[in-house]
Amino acid sequence: MKASKIILILFLFFQAAHSFAQLQLDEDEWRKQRDDHKYGVEQKDETKEKAIDKVGNQFNINSTAEAIKLVFFIIIIAALLFLIYKFILDNQRINSGDEGLVFVEDLKAAEENLMRADLQKLLDKFISEKDYRSAIRTQYLQVIQTLNKQKRIKWAKDKTNLDYYMELREKELAKTFKSTTLIYEKAWFGRLDMSFERYTEITALSSTLNDKINE
Repeated sequence: MKASKIILILFLFFQAAHSFAQLQLDEDEWRKQRDDHKYGVEQKDETKEKAIDKVGNQFNINSTAEAIKLVFFIIIIAALLFLIYKFILDNQRINSGDEGLVFVEDLKAAEENLMRADLQKLLDKFISEKDYRSAIRTQYLQVIQTLNKQKRIKWAKDKTNLDYYMELREKELAKTFKSTTLIYEKAWFGRLDMSFERYTEITALSSTLNDKINE
C-alpha cells in the first residue's frame, strides 16, 4: 500500500474519530445545557414559589392585623353607642321624673335618698300605722321631691327649707311654699300629738301649695 493511501486512511480515521469526539462533546454540552436550563427553571420556579409564599404570608399577616384593627374598631364603636344610649336614657328618666323609685322603710332612708324614694308607699305605711306625725313629714318631702323634678329647686341633703324658698323664682309659689313650710315645721318640730283630724286639717291647708305646684 502506498504511503499516500496509508496517510489518507489515517487522515480519514482521525477525521472520523475527531468528528465522533466532537459529536460526543456536543451531546455532552447539550445535556449539560439542558440540565442547567432545567435547574435554572427549577430555581426560578422555587424562587417564584418562595416569593409567592412570602407574599402569601405577608398577606396573611396583613389580613390578621386588619382583622384585629376591625375588631377593636367595632368594640370602640359599640362602647360609644352604649354610652350614648345610656346617656340619652338617663336624660329621659330625669326629664320624665322617673328615676327608678325604691321603697324605703323610714324617714331617715327617705331623706338620705329623696329623689329615688317611693314616698307614696311610705306615706301609706305611716297612715296605716296611724303615725300621722311621720305622715306629715313625708308629705312635705313629697313637695320637695316634686319641685326638684320640675327643676324649680335643686335638692341636696344639706339644704334647709329656707334654701329651697330662696331658689323659687315664682313669687306666688314661693309665698305659698313659705306659709305651708311653717305649718309643716310646727307639726314636725313641735312634737305635738297628731290625731287623724289634725292631720286632715294640715293636709287641707297644704292643698293650695299642691295646686300651685301642679299648675
